[in-house]
Amino acid sequence: MVPASAILALAGLVAVLLAGLLARRWRQRAAEGQETQCTAKLLHEALPHQTAAATATLAATTAAPDPSSTAAPAAAAPSPATAVVAAAPASPPAEPAEGSLRRRSSQQQQRRSGALLNVNSEPVVQVEETDRFIIYRTTTLPVIAGKACSRCGVVAAKRNCSYQLCKTCCRRRSDNTCPAHTTIKETITRAVAREEILFDLSYSRLTRCSPEIGSLRATLVSLNLSNNQLESLPDEIGLLTLLQELFLQYNHLRYLPESICQLQELFELDIKYNVLERLPRDFGLLSKLNILDLTNNHIRELPASFGGLKSLTNLSVFANRLESLPQSFSNCTNMEILYLGFNPLRKLPEDFGRLERLREMDVSACRLQTLPKSFCQLRSLSKVCLADNGLLSLPDGFCQLKELHDLYLERNQLTLLPGGLAQLKIYNFNAHYNPLYRSLDELQANNLYRPVICGKLTLKELCAREIAKRHLPTEQLPHAGRACVASPQICTVCLGPFFRFHVEFVVFETIGVYNRVPLAHKLCSVAHLKTFPEYVKQARYFAEDERESPEPFA
Repeated sequence: MVPASAILALAGLVAVLLAGLLARRWRQRAAEGQETQCTAKLLHEALPHQTAAATATLAATTAAPDPSSTAAPAAAAPSPATAVVAAAPASPPAEPAEGSLRRRSSQQQQRRSGALLNVNSEPVVQVEETDRFIIYRTTTLPVIAGKACSRCGVVAAKRNCSYQLCKTCCRRRSDNTCPAHTTIKETITRAVAREEILFDLSYSRLTRCSPEIGSLRATLVSLNLSNNQLESLPDEIGLLTLLQELFLQYNHLRYLPESICQLQELFELDIKYNVLERLPRDFGLLSKLNILDLTNNHIRELPASFGGLKSLTNLSVFANRLESLPQSFSNCTNMEILYLGFNPLRKLPEDFGRLERLREMDVSACRLQTLPKSFCQLRSLSKVCLADNGLLSLPDGFCQLKELHDLYLERNQLTLLPGGLAQLKIYNFNAHYNPLYRSLDELQANNLYRPVICGKLTLKELCAREIAKRHLPTEQLPHAGRACVASPQICTVCLGPFFRFHVEFVVFETIGVYNRVPLAHKLCSVAHLKTFPEYVKQARYFAEDERESPEPFA
C-alpha cells in the first residue's frame, strides 16, 4: 500500500508543474498583447488623422501572409505584405503579390546556396518614409537552426572557424588567422603588409609551418605557434633575426632546425610538452637567451655548447630523460631558477657551486646519492627540493646557506643531518620517510652518544687553518700542502675552517616549527661543546648508569 503522504506529495508536485506551465503561457500572451499595443501606439502617433486605418493595417500585418495567393486585393483592404497609409488624398494601390512572389523566390535561391537554414515566416513590421507616403512592410527574418555567425547573425558560422564567423565576416578581419577561412600563406602575406610585430598562430590546427614565415624577418619580434600539431619547423625560421619570443609548446616537435641557433636576439624560448629528443649542436650560440622551458620532452643529454648561454636565468628541464649534465653547465653563472626534477640524474657537476646566483632549485625524483662539496657555495639559495632521491648524507657546510628558508628532504636514505641546519632560519622543512634516528637509545646503540675527537692538533693543522682563514696564496706550498688546504671543512659554531682535527657529536634539535631531528656537529675545538645546552642535557642522560627504564630525550 502506498502511504497517503506520498500520494499528497505527488499531487502537490503535479500541481506546482501545472501552475508553472500556466504562468509561462500567460506571460507569453501578455508579451504578445504588449507588442500589439506598442505597434498600435506607433501607428497612432505617426498618423493622428488615420487612426482607424492604422489599426486595420496592424490587424492585417499581425496575420501570417499566404504565399499561395497571387491575386491583387481590393483597394479598401490593404495587403498583409505591404500596407500603405496615404499622407495625401490620393494613393496608388499596392501590389503585394509580386513582392511576395519575389521574396519567396529569393528565399528559395538562398536555401539552394546554403546561406539560410530553417527559415520561418515570422512577420516583422518595417517602416519606410517617402515624400508622400509612409509604407509599412511585413518581412520574414531567417532563423538559423545551427550556430549563427557572431557578427552578422544571418549566415551559419563554420564549425572550425576560430572566431565563430561566417566566411564573409571572417575574411574581413584584419588580424584573421582562422584556418577554416584562410590559408597560412595568405595570413603571412597579410601580416607582412601590415608589418606585424606580434604574430599569433596558436590553436590554428597547423600540421606544418609554411616557409613563408621567413618573410617576416624585417619586423617580427614575437611568434606564437603553440597548441598546434607541428612535427617540424622550416629552416627559414632562422631568418627571423629580430625575434625575441618564440612559443612552441604543446606540439609534436621531434627536433629543432639548426638554423634556430641564428636567432641572436632570442630572449624567451618555450618548447614544453613536445617530443624533443635532442637540441641543436650549436644551441649555446643563443647568448641572449634568458628563459628556456624544456619541460616534458624526451631529451637525453644537453649539448656540450650549453654553457654558452651566459644570460640564462630560468631553466626548466623537468620530466625529461637526462642522465648527466655537460661539464660546461656551470658556466651559466647567471642562473637563478633551475628545475631538474624527474630525470634519471645520478650526480651533479663537481663545480656546481659556481652558480652563485641560484635562488630556487628542484632536483626531486632523481637518482642522486651524494651532493658535490661545492654545493654549499650556493649562498643565494632560498628554496631547495631534494625529495625522492637516494641521498645518504648532506654536505657539512650547510651552515653557509644563510638565505635558505625552504628545504624538502622527504623519501631519502638519511640517518643524520648536518649540524649547520640549526644555524639557519628555515621556515618550511620536511624530512619525512627517512631512516633518521628517533631517540637517544638509538644513538647509544650506534655509539654516537659521546663526542669523538678525530685527529691531532698539530702545527701543520694550525698553519693550514690560518692560510685558509686569511685566503693566502698557496702557489709556493708543496703539492701535499696545496691538496690539504684546498678542501677545508667548516665548524658549525664559529664557521672557521679545519682539516683533520675536530670533534664530532650528535644532538637532537628542532628544525622549522616542530621537526625534531638528529644533527651531526663537527667542531674545530673542544671548547665549543660548552655552547650547546642540548649536549649538556644529553651528557647527563648518558651519565646516569643506574637507570631502569631510560626515556628518550625530549
